Amino acid sequence: MTVFSPDIDALFARVFSPSRASAGQSQAAPHNGTQTSAEAAWSIEGVSGRLRLRVFDFIITRGVLGATCDEVEGALTMRHQTCSARINELMKSRHILDSGQRRLTSSNRHAVVWVRNGATVNS
Repeated sequence: MTVFSPDIDALFARVFSPSRASAGQSQAAPHNGTQTSAEAAWSIEGVSGRLRLRVFDFIITRGVLGATCDEVEGALTMRHQTCSARINELMKSRHILDSGQRRLTSSNRHAVVWVRNGATVNS
């Protein structure tokens, strides 16, 4: 498997569509109110926008093929907790959506295939 590791400065240098630009906007990281969760949210505050943009850019580059969380994790060498949180933020902000397709993960389980909102998926 080829590892996708984009140059962050190159990502920002590209021409941004409004949805790409807003995908990287800073948001407060979610937490469940416990001290450890709040501390974790605070610790990632400065980088969550860049991580979200990396995830969004990877999904965009996949086009209608889309990507599962497992595929994004592997390609971007990102921990599951970090990747799934960024995917959840992108889904809630309607930058990405469930394509209706499922693919097997590395642990042989079915997973949602995420695509950029507006991408056309042919069944």
